[in-house]
Amino acid sequence: GDGCGHTVMYQDSGTLASKNYPGTYPNYTLCEKKIQVPPGKRLILKIGDLDIESQKCESSYLTIQSSSTLHGPYCGNVMPVPKEIILDSNEATIHFESGSHVSGRGFLLSYASSDHPDLITCLERANHYTKAEYSRYCPAGCRDIAGDISGDIGEGYRDSSLLCKSAIHAGVIADELGGQISVTQQKGISRYEGGVANGIPSQDGSLSDKRFIFTSNGCNKSLSLEEGFLSKSQVTASSFWEETNEFGQLFQWSPDKAWLQVPGLAWASNHSSNREWLEIDLGEKKRITGIKTTGSGSTTLNFNFYVKTFTMNYKNSNSKWRTYKGILSNEEKVREG
Repeated sequence: GDGCGHTVMYQDSGTLASKNYPGTYPNYTLCEKKIQVPPGKRLILKIGDLDIESQKCESSYLTIQSSSTLHGPYCGNVMPVPKEIILDSNEATIHFESGSHVSGRGFLLSYASSDHPDLITCLERANHYTKAEYSRYCPAGCRDIAGDISGDIGEGYRDSSLLCKSAIHAGVIADELGGQISVTQQKGISRYEGGVANGIPSQDGSLSDKRFIFTSNGCNKSLSLEEGFLSKSQVTASSFWEETNEFGQLFQWSPDKAWLQVPGLAWASNHSSNREWLEIDLGEKKRITGIKTTGSGSTTLNFNFYVKTFTMNYKNSNSKWRTYKGILSNEEKVREG
């Protein structure tokens, strides 16, 4: 049966969970997945969470079968569950089976090749580490794992945030691929800004003793009007909304107001349709690692409008527009607003 839940597998790493994780897994179900890394590498597994109600592994259990060794069965309290398993081959079969039960989250594990002995799971938070600087390897597939993050790439993230989920939000790694992250811990700040980036919502966060900043890719500044990266004329749109209030004041929701750093109104199209667009001329070829969005949030006019989803096209000055399809997909990438 369909006992497998969240699953993302790439050539060098991946994440696998039972169905409904971290909610209760179904009764009488089966999940069996073969995972592998490139030939010549050994497979490393990290079990981030295992909560299986069965105490004797009679009806509900997790096993990991490599070419020569069976690891498990794991369940209840029948035997200690290792946090890390290093196999003697480049592939294994994950087998999870459940019978009748009342509770239990099931399991969540990550895997990678032996090139990445510093592999962590999607559940690890920055406050699990005490060093001021460290580097770890995030597996593919951490974006949709339950758990909050607070902050952004500019000011850093609250130390209670999930590390790999924050790295995807920051654009340091892509969820489809995973990758290495380098982290610096610093003194906390009084408030952490939230916002959606790369499909991940970051919550506004309160004061903390520590925060962390990613140092791996050198992209920690936003392209802002204030710092001279862009001018208002470089932001155009298919249309924009304007209105006059009862006092004769004209309000224009013009495209240059699309930048998060600009106070007051936001950009809004004059029509509610999927044919509207916002175009940004970057002036030169630039690497974009993330897109952060928020609603209108105008306290003066009591509007709370936002774009639910959007897609992205890109081009160089002498080329045609191309649709961004993500890294491993042939389908247009639809992002959440």
